[in-house]
Amino acid sequence: MVKVSRAVPLLALMAGACAHGASPMPVPEARVRVLGEPGPDHAGSPVASVEGALVMVRGTTRQVEGGGIYGDVDVSDPGTIRLTLYDSLPGWPLDAPLPRDIRYRTIVYQATVGPLAPGGYDVVVGRYDPRSRLIEVRNEPLHVKVPLVRSRSQPPGET
Repeated sequence: MVKVSRAVPLLALMAGACAHGASPMPVPEARVRVLGEPGPDHAGSPVASVEGALVMVRGTTRQVEGGGIYGDVDVSDPGTIRLTLYDSLPGWPLDAPLPRDIRYRTIVYQATVGPLAPGGYDVVVGRYDPRSRLIEVRNEPLHVKVPLVRSRSQPPGET
């Protein structure tokens, strides 16, 4: 009787993945910055742009006065980027309903998501509502295409 270590199937799986020569992409993250208050030229709908392997989403939303905006990204569904915005109030859990007397202000934000693998993506921007425990999506998905980005050490013509 031969005993097979649990590590052997895992090592075989890893060896098979590495045999293709492709480096796995790092897990994308979202960084959200507040750019200021909206001017008369800011529309309510978000817009997306691409820089290398990064997707930038710019839009307007409301922000808790004295708090911040937190962004979370989900890319578990191929070809879809789900960006969820959360209110962030110091000392307050993200998933707890905020006090009813809280005040908000309208701000312009920019979320940077990446790095992402080359390909087309639908970007879905939502906002978490802790009272209903749902993510509200008010706009149609934004379509972007992330190009193949060559590393600086990679000669032209090599993939």
